[in-house]
Amino acid sequence: MADICFRTDAFATDPEGDLEYCNGMPGSQVAGWVRGALVNKGYACREPIQEDYGWGFWIEADGCSIWVSVGYAAPADGEPAGLPEWHVGVDHNFPPWALRQWLRRRQGRDLVRQIFLIVRELIVSHPGVIVQEQHESG
Repeated sequence: MADICFRTDAFATDPEGDLEYCNGMPGSQVAGWVRGALVNKGYACREPIQEDYGWGFWIEADGCSIWVSVGYAAPADGEPAGLPEWHVGVDHNFPPWALRQWLRRRQGRDLVRQIFLIVRELIVSHPGVIVQEQHESG
């Protein structure tokens, strides 16, 4: 997985979506922003969906399933709010029984790198973003 952690107040942090099963985690704006950039680069992205940790969407490319996740890290109790912290991850994600995906691991890793470079450039070029850390797996 390749991921980047950054701070910005450019996106809403209010609880949204399913407040019961998905904890109302914010992040649909960030997911939509990232998805829009990838669609503009020609990737076939599904609509964002809410998860218990945030939001994410699937990309189907070259026979590989790529998952792009967005998470929000709320300040812990007693911590000052400060700038909201966001995490975006890109992974070639597949269940163990998906033999076709197992056979495309190298292709999947290459796609993760390509997609992550687009995501990273989008994030670092946005005014008011402070990148905290990033990881690229090989």
